[in-house]
Amino acid sequence: MVVEFGSGRGDVGRSVFHKLRELQRRHQLEWDDPALLNMSRRERGKALNDQRGNSVADLAAVLAGKGKGNRVVLSEYTQTSQVQAGGKAKEGEKKGVKTPVETAEGAGGDEVVEEGVVEVTLDKSEGEEAGKKVKLYQATVYWANEQDKYYAESWTENVTHVVGLPEKGKKGKEAVEAAEAVEAEAAAEAPKAETAEAVKVE
Repeated sequence: MVVEFGSGRGDVGRSVFHKLRELQRRHQLEWDDPALLNMSRRERGKALNDQRGNSVADLAAVLAGKGKGNRVVLSEYTQTSQVQAGGKAKEGEKKGVKTPVETAEGAGGDEVVEEGVVEVTLDKSEGEEAGKKVKLYQATVYWANEQDKYYAESWTENVTHVVGLPEKGKKGKEAVEAAEAVEAEAAAEAPKAETAEAVKVE
């Protein structure tokens, strides 16, 4: 799997990599299953090194903005530093506030607030933060095996899934548009396949 953020978002990528590395280390050292103690050394090593499900679930959590200091979440500090890095504020911008580049309705009623940023409402599984709106950077996950994405219970709206590796020379926006076209086509064919299976069963 390959995770891609928009251009100029290297700090977000490094933050995600750092969080995933921390979570991998915790999975290796903190065993939740007491049955691991009853296994032979070889079997326990094999079980601990099988991290596919854990790594996909961890990736979904990190891209959803969970974890202290996660830079996938767009914070007020980040917005302020972006304006200050650009020098003077442009006309129509207040100091420390980024004006929306693009506003459009996304899937599920979420809004695209800025290019590469999606405003997402946290679901009920988040506990006390349920219903809170958070701005997250857009991420594209390229899968070698499409079935791997189902190891995670859910994905937030800021994540786009693409099967295959990114093509060299193809810009991120073009790749996302191509992926959305393929997903829309697959979604249109899915109900046809389900009805055909229902007819065969009857």
